[in-house]
Amino acid sequence: MRAKLQFQGSEAAEHFSRQLEESFLGIVRKNLIADPAQGPVGFVAASVDGRYWSDTMWSRDQGTFMRELIHYGEFELAKAAWQASVDHVALNREGYYSFPMYVYPNQPRSGEEMDGTTVWLVSSFLLWERLPAEDAVRYRIEKYLLADTSPLRYILFILEKQPFVSGCGEFGGGIRMPTQPFYNVVQNGMVAMMLEFAGTRLKSGTRQAEALELGNRCLRTAAGLKESMLNRMVFEDGSWIWCLDPDTGRQAADEILNDEGNKGFAGINGILTHSSDVYGFMPLTRGDGWFVPASVQTFYKLLTTSHRMERFAKYGMFSQFDLEWEGNLTSASYGQGYAIQCMLLLDRPELYTKAVQYLIDATLEPVYPVTRDSRFWFYERYLCPDSEIPDGWEEGCGALNLVNVTEPLKCARLMLGVDDTGMETVSIVPRLPVGWTFAEATGLPVRTPSGYTRIDIRISSDSEGSVTSVTGEAADALPELRIRLGTAVNPSWHVVEPGMNRFAAN
Repeated sequence: MRAKLQFQGSEAAEHFSRQLEESFLGIVRKNLIADPAQGPVGFVAASVDGRYWSDTMWSRDQGTFMRELIHYGEFELAKAAWQASVDHVALNREGYYSFPMYVYPNQPRSGEEMDGTTVWLVSSFLLWERLPAEDAVRYRIEKYLLADTSPLRYILFILEKQPFVSGCGEFGGGIRMPTQPFYNVVQNGMVAMMLEFAGTRLKSGTRQAEALELGNRCLRTAAGLKESMLNRMVFEDGSWIWCLDPDTGRQAADEILNDEGNKGFAGINGILTHSSDVYGFMPLTRGDGWFVPASVQTFYKLLTTSHRMERFAKYGMFSQFDLEWEGNLTSASYGQGYAIQCMLLLDRPELYTKAVQYLIDATLEPVYPVTRDSRFWFYERYLCPDSEIPDGWEEGCGALNLVNVTEPLKCARLMLGVDDTGMETVSIVPRLPVGWTFAEATGLPVRTPSGYTRIDIRISSDSEGSVTSVTGEAADALPELRIRLGTAVNPSWHVVEPGMNRFAAN
């Protein structure tokens, strides 16, 4: 059963609700293989209708899709997607399963796609801790993660030999460096957070000596990697360095860092956005000094670059590249989607209200014709409203490009604010755009010490974006709830004791 989210209070809120719903249903109908006669069940194509990569499954996209399936309560689909991923990853030369950038149906292979591997591993732990002990897939997940050949152990193996993990492509040296490996800050940030998440979950979720030992190893390695990143991957202004040269361990050559596809690339926001999957929805309250302030400084540095600031001020558009395409291109994923998530996590309603409005409007009315069955489907390439369509322009992956649906789905979850990453406490931190006065979710799964329960939740906000009430009920007893009313400027915290199945704060 999938949780249903509904936003109200303005036409934009209702349009966004429909965009989420129809895009998700489109993915299930067109991207996901459910019939064994059509191919491997659980295989989810990166795009549809014969566009670029429509015959492939990308590790990063599949990992984010699993993440959203789990958080929206589609556990059967998540289990099928997990198994399809496992079936398509081969052993590498070192004897470990390691994820490639993408695979074709029934053609398993290995690779070095660390950003894909990390989000997939986090999603695997999310699924593992929510499934009942008697579930056969839960047992298979645990066996796979603990195995001597697991991708988790492969990352530890790498970090025993070198200070960082290296990667190629978009989150390596950039879009014009497809094969040369680099120590990329996003991949390493995601690895560090995944290892900390894995270590915590292994130590809390099982009494097996093997799991406890692996959990401690993950935590030690994560701490060392985070320290190394702070020492060697931060500019003098406090922002993250895009990548290091693996031969020298120092920042990559200027022609790499200043390449049009890298300098000002919004994908570097991925460290802050993915932190919410591991550390929760209030990054500014963390005191370890790791990604705050570096990721916060990086976000504001990106926001205030020349092309991007001009377009954001005028339209609410957050360019995916500041230089590439002259700042006229974004996406619902690494550009606009990541930016909205950052703005939500940083409690900046004057920013995310504007950015969400652009995403909604540009989805409904693209600058160029987008081939799709529904005008409510998210797509890949969003153009600035006043830009001319470049010569030879193409849709690219087009409507229902998988990652460009999964990241808006995550934006919606952050707006709702139900954060169950804590081991003992569930936090509810709603952040509705200004003018959106009501949000509702039914059947939303929430993690508990014994698995999960489902809740119905209703959130009301005034016209200025200040939350006035949060009420709900759960199928089973809940852990402790911490509910924030008001805003970050005037917060009012309410605590609901554990064991309750109804809650109200107003």
